[in-house]
Amino acid sequence: MRRRDMTLVSASAFVDTFGDGMWMVGAGLFFVRAQGLPVTEVGIGLTIAGLIGLPAGIALARVADRRGPRGTYLALTLTQAAAFVALVASRTFVPFVVASAVAASANQGAQAIRSGIVRTMGGADAVRFRARLHAVMNVGISGGAAVAGLVIAANTRSAYVALMLADAGTFAVAGLLLRAASPVPAVVSPPGARRLGALRDSRYVAVAAADGLLDFEFIVSGFLLPLWVVLHTHAPRWLASPLLLLNTAIVVLFQVRFSNAATEPTGAARSYRRAGFALAAAAVMFGVSGRIPAVAAAALLVAAMAVHSLGELMHASGAFGLSYGLAPEHAVSEYQAVWSLGMGLARALGPAVLTFVCLRGGLVGWVALGLAFAVTGTAMPRLARRAGAPVAEQAEPPTVQLV
Repeated sequence: MRRRDMTLVSASAFVDTFGDGMWMVGAGLFFVRAQGLPVTEVGIGLTIAGLIGLPAGIALARVADRRGPRGTYLALTLTQAAAFVALVASRTFVPFVVASAVAASANQGAQAIRSGIVRTMGGADAVRFRARLHAVMNVGISGGAAVAGLVIAANTRSAYVALMLADAGTFAVAGLLLRAASPVPAVVSPPGARRLGALRDSRYVAVAAADGLLDFEFIVSGFLLPLWVVLHTHAPRWLASPLLLLNTAIVVLFQVRFSNAATEPTGAARSYRRAGFALAAAAVMFGVSGRIPAVAAAALLVAAMAVHSLGELMHASGAFGLSYGLAPEHAVSEYQAVWSLGMGLARALGPAVLTFVCLRGGLVGWVALGLAFAVTGTAMPRLARRAGAPVAEQAEPPTVQLV
């Protein structure tokens, strides 16, 4: 992959995720404070839009495989920009849902297409390059979240509107940056290839679904943990923010290094097993933090976030290796769209599910979540083997996997 292309793709991903950070932190308050929509309508509307976007993303990614990914990606990012401008003009429920659904559909397709472009451009080094992008994207999200924090502090309608318009601008810039990279040719399907073949590839779908269960770990760190720290532990409330910064720092510093063990499906599947045990251990530690004094709780939360972040590193590396390694060359973007369904469902269902399981269930709920992580990670090598990955049969002892 040429250095110029690497720089353009990285810059595009950074700008895009900078906008994501602004959206994640500021969108809810924009709709409630600036647009006057009821909180319940906002939650329902965004859930509807997210669910509409999941299947739409697959169809759009298929178009990219057939027509060429760069132009399709630019068209989708410009569509997102237009949808965000429309959101600024949406003051009632129906226009809000329509604009949100258009934005979600375009976003789902664009993310899959970018992953496909990275796979095609990166060649044998695609997993490592995707790991570098993951680190860059974490920095982008953190930067966007910081800007949104300033807007929330100002708490004026003009500031919220400016935030959304700036977010719209990030989509357009991201699309133009990637469009300037080297051409990526469209792919001709081989004779006999089935329409929507990725969805019909049940073994690949099973692996993607298992990955989706582990994707709940992103909801733990980005949504659940601040609520847990403030509402269910004796640790200082201000600790919630440093914990997120610790997670970001660990990912940025070590993601590329961890990806070296997952460049092939065999190593990627093993990374999942290690990730499952690490995430399980962290979940139990988070749960225990709600039953001990303040100083001990704070120390345990920091340790738990470090372990959780290691699990994220191994999970992300495994996901890069399997999502690319199990996808056929003629339908890379379409298969990435199917893979991203798991993350989409985790984002749509995760807050409600984890609020019920962990915030209401306490330590028992955290232990149950940990068991789910461990079982899913342990099952992944077998699922990957059934999908065609040459994964070794022997299991590794948990003591090694947690190191």
